[in-house]
Amino acid sequence: MRQFDPRITSISFCGKKFARNQVMDTPTSASNIDTWRPSWEREPQINDLLRPYSTAAVVYDGNRLRPELWDICNGCILWLPPKADISNYLDSSLSDQDPGFFNHPILVLNIDITGPRNATVQFATMTRLGNRFRERMDASQWDAYIPVSPASPHPNSGLLLRLENEKPKRGMVDNCYVSIREGVSSLDYRALRCYSAAQKADGYRHRLKEESFDQVMRELGRSPSAWIETAALWEEFLQKRVPAQTEKAFDG
Repeated sequence: MRQFDPRITSISFCGKKFARNQVMDTPTSASNIDTWRPSWEREPQINDLLRPYSTAAVVYDGNRLRPELWDICNGCILWLPPKADISNYLDSSLSDQDPGFFNHPILVLNIDITGPRNATVQFATMTRLGNRFRERMDASQWDAYIPVSPASPHPNSGLLLRLENEKPKRGMVDNCYVSIREGVSSLDYRALRCYSAAQKADGYRHRLKEESFDQVMRELGRSPSAWIETAALWEEFLQKRVPAQTEKAFDG
């Protein structure tokens, strides 16, 4: 399967060519300028198709923005806010969780979209392990975690999960791990936020490489879901959600 190529600067779709940042890069609102609009709104053909699915990424919630639905994909890393901040979105399985379960990054395993602004995300939790805690861990404890670069490889298996984009300021914080022990949870996608503060409002900015994602799924005892390369996320979303309207909008 083709891998994401950061050198690609434009995308052809239905006979039209678009700069990548027209559809794949929603900038954060660094100021309170009223005229600011996400980049997808500036392309009328795409704007009309995506607007019903938008969760209003311009809404600033604490230090993190909401990712748009079409930018959430398997392998991407988002943020699970504090429990008190998202109580309206929690089902019985999560409402019983200790507050310590929340306010951590999560790894998206799958997203099930059933309609505009209606989707459920399956995820694995992530956490940071301090130096002292790691020094006291035995082999059985290590089996519950998989490190994400730039953490050191797993001391037993040598596994290390890698991101598609590991440029400075786009990588993970040190000593971040996917927790296998916690298993898989699910949540309304509207509760989730972008991984880092001041991040552009896209879910794919912190995304595992396909082979790393597959490794997580194997460790969880699950079959990998279909992998859509990052550069094709918006195209796949439109073709799947509104195929007829998409062809009509880009015809001619």
